[in-house]
Amino acid sequence: MRNLLRGLIGDQLLRRPAPEQREPLDVHHRVLINCDRKAVWEELVTPAVPLLSEDLAVVAIPEAHLAPPTALAVLWRRPNGRLRAGLGLVVGAEPPGLVVTRAVDGSAPISLTTTLEEVAEGCIVDQRLSGITPAHATELRSAFALLWLQRGLIGLKERLEGGSSLGPAAVPVVPGNAGVDPFSARLGAEIAALDATVGGAALVPVAHDEAIELAVSPDALWELLLDPGSEPLVRPHTLGVTTVVAPGAPEPVHVALHRSDDGRRSVTVSQVTEQVRPTRLVERSLTSEFESAVVTRIEPTPGGSRLTESLVGSLPAGAGSLSGAGPAAALLRARLEAIRRLAEAGIQPQRDPRTGFLPPGFEPAPEAPPPPAPVPSPVLLPPPHLPIAVPEHRPPRSDNFDEAFTTWGML
Repeated sequence: MRNLLRGLIGDQLLRRPAPEQREPLDVHHRVLINCDRKAVWEELVTPAVPLLSEDLAVVAIPEAHLAPPTALAVLWRRPNGRLRAGLGLVVGAEPPGLVVTRAVDGSAPISLTTTLEEVAEGCIVDQRLSGITPAHATELRSAFALLWLQRGLIGLKERLEGGSSLGPAAVPVVPGNAGVDPFSARLGAEIAALDATVGGAALVPVAHDEAIELAVSPDALWELLLDPGSEPLVRPHTLGVTTVVAPGAPEPVHVALHRSDDGRRSVTVSQVTEQVRPTRLVERSLTSEFESAVVTRIEPTPGGSRLTESLVGSLPAGAGSLSGAGPAAALLRARLEAIRRLAEAGIQPQRDPRTGFLPPGFEPAPEAPPPPAPVPSPVLLPPPHLPIAVPEHRPPRSDNFDEAFTTWGML
């Protein structure tokens, strides 16, 4: 399934001028867990159940179409039901004492080093998040990262020790004990409150429709749009789309991996909320900062079909908003033209060799599914990307026209 919203909204939000000034990011936290190091390692590398309730999930996704999963997406369900997503890679591991992961999204590289040290009282788990970040985002990013590390490590301690980390008067966490609020849950509430302050901006509604005539039947067009391999053909910056189960989502969602012109990776999540074959499809973005969706309509015509795609949603007021309908119209037209050429030329997405390259509608011979790859705990991965708006630039006022012109020309 495609993710059009990345092109229509995500790219627009990134058109603000990139700040040149950067500052180091260095966040550190450690806990002592009354367990041996091997047990802590196994809980981190192959957790039997989600570590921090149902609002976090780690998903292994491929970095290329039909390639084996290598990247790890962290999906965090926010209190408003939307998702924040981060993308990381394991770049080093020395069991049972060291794991190094690196974020491959965002504007700057960030690494998380987790060290396990065995002591007489149990095991010390030490984490350090380091890298660089834009100067305007350093304070918020550091506060968010510290809370994220604290909640992860304290949640790990509560899980393995079977109790609450509230201090000397710790009360065991047992089912039905509603009077106990684990400390990790309190930290989770602080993270949610900090996240809410980041997204509090005035919104501007956006809506645009674009249509195109195609010389193919509605059924053929429908099959092309719903084929997971069609999105990389329509939008080359999309490396692949994977269907997964996200925290808090009753239905499966689509995780799309993207590559920008400078080689950076990013991940977006969308969900099909309405599907009427072969006439109507509604896809809602779960990771865009503001509510947005794309409505796809297919109508039969004497010569084939008519495809209409509509963008509806909101953008932040100011520098990040669309300047009229021009950019949205251009992106929609380019996408629809690519779909028309693929459909009328009969080009099919590459098939999975594990199914014998069979087209849709043909079932391969039944075989035992391969064992799932181990997915580590989210505690081992950097926190999801936190978008922090670049402050709006206002040039200094001047009564001298020539001086003001020179100031603008230097920007």
